[in-house]
Amino acid sequence: MWLVTSDMTLAEALDKAGIRPDVSGPKLYFAHRKTKDSDVYFLNNHSDQAIRADYQFKTSYQHAQLWDAVTGKQYQLLVKNGTVSLAFAPRESYFVVFSDALPETEEVYWNGLLQKETIDSEWNVYFDSACGGVGPMKTQRLSYWNQSENPAIRFYSGTAVYHTSFDWNHTDAAAVRLQLEKNNNWVIVYVNGKKAGSIWASPWNLDITPYLKQGKNELKLEVTNSWNNRAIGDLLHALDERLTVDPQLFVTPDSPLQDAGLSGEVSLIYK
Repeated sequence: MWLVTSDMTLAEALDKAGIRPDVSGPKLYFAHRKTKDSDVYFLNNHSDQAIRADYQFKTSYQHAQLWDAVTGKQYQLLVKNGTVSLAFAPRESYFVVFSDALPETEEVYWNGLLQKETIDSEWNVYFDSACGGVGPMKTQRLSYWNQSENPAIRFYSGTAVYHTSFDWNHTDAAAVRLQLEKNNNWVIVYVNGKKAGSIWASPWNLDITPYLKQGKNELKLEVTNSWNNRAIGDLLHALDERLTVDPQLFVTPDSPLQDAGLSGEVSLIYK
């Protein structure tokens, strides 16, 4: 039997024919793989906007987990007739696996419904002088290095160390993550002198629950960018004044600088 129509879209025609979409909800890129006992979806928010919405999946399974490829963690999802509530940071992606054979996990998906506390204390920042940096400085407001009027900061490439302290007095918080508002670099996080992990991809946060203590806490962030900005800055100097040597230049003095360092808020999100 054929359905021929000229007065509706393809989506409308499929709906009229009773063919459900594989994933229904705000637009995502996705890939779907079926196995003998599961439906595996890879989901990607390709936009620069956060998304929190209900998504309906074309599956008969009533159990699901979210698999985070960045951390390796698995989270239990609440499923109702193939529908789950999901939250995506800009450019974030992860797997959603439907199966009635999934092992139980104690960790339940956060669902983006969190409380937030901004770290508003002063920052001590150290730019390595061996990389052309300015050494130690203090700042209350975090902004990208490439936006600085000081060339030693604007063209800095390497690792800068950020240090501050903050008070934490939430005894009822079950889990806490450090959240960076704007970051395009590799960030290694230390809490109270212990390495908590690294942040390098959207959603730009890290679980620091095991390292927090009630009262005063020390936070250190080692932020490393690429050599792009230094290579551009070096082209403004004579050869014997440059810090980099590149036999095959990939930039010009007019090339755009990449966003480097931290900008905006650093906060604690918790449930």
